[in-house]
Amino acid sequence: SGAGESDLEREAIERFTDAGGIFIAAAGNDGDDLDDEPAYPASHDVPGIVAVAATDQSYELASFSSYGEETVDLGAPGTNILSTYPGNQYAYASGTSMAAPQVSGVAALLIFLDPGATVSELKASLLQTGDPTDALCTRTVPGKRLNALNAVQGIVTDPCDIEAPVITLYGDDDAYARAN
Repeated sequence: SGAGESDLEREAIERFTDAGGIFIAAAGNDGDDLDDEPAYPASHDVPGIVAVAATDQSYELASFSSYGEETVDLGAPGTNILSTYPGNQYAYASGTSMAAPQVSGVAALLIFLDPGATVSELKASLLQTGDPTDALCTRTVPGKRLNALNAVQGIVTDPCDIEAPVITLYGDDDAYARAN
């Protein structure tokens, strides 16, 4: 996320979303109101972008998170998130870059469940099925925080109807031991 607007970046995102992709963007960690202080790519005026603010464990807007009642689409957990870290390690991290992947994961799940959904339908599903949160009511477009279960239930009424893909791992049993 940054203050510099790029026509080339916006055009690339437009091509991506016009081709059916949904673009999940971190709102930024400067605590700015993006309605007044744009940060890119979240602030590009492209309908297929979902700009994501970070929330904490109390459903509050994280102290560092940028926001925007007209420009930031959704909040998602973004503080103290266990993540991969260089050197084959794990560490806790905070930021809108921790929140955006959670929205990406739910979007991917929705695409799996409804491969024919349009970008606008996916975005609407993410925004409409979130949990209303007082802390976000004037900080994001819908005033909501991501809720994966609600989003899935908006597409599938019976979770038993979901057929998960089968993933087969190939390799010898000692591969993990050698990597560590």
